[in-house]
Amino acid sequence: MYNILTYCWYVCQDIFFPTRTCFTIVDMSTIFLYDEFISQPEVNLHVIGKQISILFRQLNLYFNRELSDIHISSTELLYLSSLYANDGIPQDDLAQEYTVDKAAVTRTIQLMEKKGLVLRRTDASDKRAKKIYLTEKARSLEPKLRELQARWISAMTEGMNTSEIVHFTKLVHTMAERAKQLNQKEIGGET
Repeated sequence: MYNILTYCWYVCQDIFFPTRTCFTIVDMSTIFLYDEFISQPEVNLHVIGKQISILFRQLNLYFNRELSDIHISSTELLYLSSLYANDGIPQDDLAQEYTVDKAAVTRTIQLMEKKGLVLRRTDASDKRAKKIYLTEKARSLEPKLRELQARWISAMTEGMNTSEIVHFTKLVHTMAERAKQLNQKEIGGET
């Protein structure tokens, strides 16, 4: 097995210098990164997925740390954000919106209810369904939570222009929707 710290001679072609061959000394980690890209040089979904995963984990760490003083988790912040935009949303809609298990949503909503952030009410038109409503406590936290989200977005998009941010948002949204559609087809939910 190669040692990451070992240097070796490596033929650089394809992506690095597609029209000529050259020899250079490179770190083995560079070769592994190169190998990640050569499988699909135009679009490498493994690298994209890895970066999105890192971004998501860092987002959760940031919000969990910043919200620890008011005992709100990043998942609860996510649901509160949806409720700020659509108070009274059916609980099942949260599961669909975030593509998570209904039981996981139920557990989080029950915890939020114990914290005094939300109220669950039976839907008048469907006695089996629950609608989720914000409490005054949750409403009073909205400015702080929105400011925290704005700080995160500002830090993540620093140096990007509006056009780049809009374009990136559209691309990620499109990819997420396509992934949901593909998984729906795979499990037989949609043809």
